[in-house]
Amino acid sequence: MDIEHEHMRHSEHALLRGGLLARNVIFSFAGQAVPLLVAVFAVPEIISQFGVDRLGILMIAWAFVGYLSLFDLGISRALTQLLSSKIAAGEEERSSPIVWTSVLMMLVVGVIGSIVFWFASMPLVYHVLRTPDALKGETLRSFYLLALSIPIDVFTSCFRGILEAKQRFDIINYIRIPLGILTFASPFLVLPFSRSVFAIIVVMVLANILALIAYVIMAFRVMPSLSHDISFHARHVARLLGFGAWMTVSNVIGPIMIYMDRFFVGAVISIAAVAYYATPYEVITKLWIIPQAIVTVLFPAFALGFTRKTPRTLLIFERGLKYSFLVLFPIILMVITLSRFGLAIWLGPEFALKSARVLEWLSVGIFINSLSQVAFALIQGAGRPDLTAKVHMIELPFYLILLWSLTSSMGINGTALAWTLRVVIDAVIMFAIAGNIIGMKLSGAVKELVLMGSALFLLFLALFTYGYAVKLAFLLVVLTGFSIIAWRVVLTGEEKSWLRDRLSELSLRKA
Repeated sequence: MDIEHEHMRHSEHALLRGGLLARNVIFSFAGQAVPLLVAVFAVPEIISQFGVDRLGILMIAWAFVGYLSLFDLGISRALTQLLSSKIAAGEEERSSPIVWTSVLMMLVVGVIGSIVFWFASMPLVYHVLRTPDALKGETLRSFYLLALSIPIDVFTSCFRGILEAKQRFDIINYIRIPLGILTFASPFLVLPFSRSVFAIIVVMVLANILALIAYVIMAFRVMPSLSHDISFHARHVARLLGFGAWMTVSNVIGPIMIYMDRFFVGAVISIAAVAYYATPYEVITKLWIIPQAIVTVLFPAFALGFTRKTPRTLLIFERGLKYSFLVLFPIILMVITLSRFGLAIWLGPEFALKSARVLEWLSVGIFINSLSQVAFALIQGAGRPDLTAKVHMIELPFYLILLWSLTSSMGINGTALAWTLRVVIDAVIMFAIAGNIIGMKLSGAVKELVLMGSALFLLFLALFTYGYAVKLAFLLVVLTGFSIIAWRVVLTGEEKSWLRDRLSELSLRKA
């Protein structure tokens, strides 16, 4: 018994220590930042070579790929949570049947998903979206191919979930980086042969197949017990679905609320308007790489922490919020203040005129949503996906009404405003639930509330500053004040010492 207890203590130290979590966050960030850099250079050239209408279709296709997580049924997230708990309990060697039961379940739901999306593709292209007549054929073929690729995506999420539970984010991102690059580089690979969106989707699907093969090979390497007991155990189905069923609700409703905006733009306004809306959306939402790099690592840590009932869970939660805030606020502030100027340089004055306000409203929403993702990960890591799912079920009808109303009355600016209002309300609810689960009292969160409220006020103020001289002066004053407050109030003595040490190391290397 003493030996087992000591093993569990060692496992907790190994999987929850700050150094490992920080290392994994860096790997996760790199895996999403590198494709973003490719996108910055790729999108203007895609517009030039393929046209705004084809870019709009491609944006919808990318949204379609993101929505494929719907057919996961929450099983991959459930698998990660259960495996993390098994590892915490020292039962990894007996976990193989859970994995193979998950794989078989995903095969079934993946095939069903393919059938559903196959038959939904024609009505979507011909009756829902205002697709130009000349592009309907290639758009339909593209959607058919994406429908067939759904099983590939759900299998990938399963084997990636194994690596996440094992905290092997280095391996995950060695695979994710080339896959992300190929996603945005695919138009240029087919450009010498075709300007068809279908040809681009072919390259993307082939890249996903290669990624799946890599994930499978590496999952067997980090968890050798997978090859010892390849079997389906019916008793695990209830456990996976018990957690995954509510995850499924979030997986269905969450992507609807994230991606439905561009479908509304395509249906209410035009396909070309999708490009003017989705281009700034695709750019600013790439800042999700920061919270996603953090919460992807924190989710299995939260699951392990709640299994062990360790007080480090609260510390991890607070640090996740703090670091997300410190990194994101200055970036979001600069984006909002200089949006029109930056878009004009990147995509031209006409694009900037139509898309600047969209970028500004979405930036506010991204800031709030990025912070709430830490709370979302904690709630699900605690084994309560039912709470997030119920919140999303209540939010959905109100959001769709708001989205339709504001898109119809204000165009794409209204679409962006509706999206932002929804994520603000969602964040308030998620933080309230997370605080209750982890036992954080309102009095203990006063400093965080004051900081977030002040940050929001400054972001809204940035929305209504005019003239480049005024904007630059505003940025200088706010960023200077932010730096002083972050150093004196937000960072702890330990964190300041760590930063001083890193800066000293850099100075010595340069010398």
